[in-house]
Amino acid sequence: MTIEHRRGVVVLALIAAFMVFVDGTIVNLTLAQLASHLHASRSALEWAVNAYTLSFAAVMLGAGAITDALGAKRAFVAGLLVFTASSAVCAAAPSMLVLNIARLVQGAGSALLLPSALVLSAPRRSRNAPDVSLCWASARPSWPPRSSRSRGPAPHPRSGRWRLPSFPPGSARDCLCPP
Repeated sequence: MTIEHRRGVVVLALIAAFMVFVDGTIVNLTLAQLASHLHASRSALEWAVNAYTLSFAAVMLGAGAITDALGAKRAFVAGLLVFTASSAVCAAAPSMLVLNIARLVQGAGSALLLPSALVLSAPRRSRNAPDVSLCWASARPSWPPRSSRSRGPAPHPRSGRWRLPSFPPGSARDCLCPP
């Protein structure tokens, strides 16, 4: 496998992992719209959030074994197809019942997608290759702040100019452009 092909596989796996992490929390932002458009009760809205998490956790327990049995590429494609199809159903859901069932399926697809993406993104180790766990961690949309005060953009203490938090060591940049 060439370096360019390998980088493409790593990028695809990291994008898929990012989609899974974002999708686990995106419904929280749309709860008010869901309540008004689908006339949802509070318990139905809670299920919209929890259905994904529940099925994700349940399927994740055996997803590594499924990835070993099917192979990483097949498990990745299967998880991606299930995740994408259920995302489309979620987007077009006419009722909370349909949305909650689609979220259950979506959580299962994402649980199958995640371990296979990790296997696919694992480079053939060499001395100067970045550690795959650092690459994997950088796909998350956020990371724990260094202190309770650093939660996002903040003014520099001396210049007063705004700055963004720096990428953690082993960010996606380091994975795609090793030294």
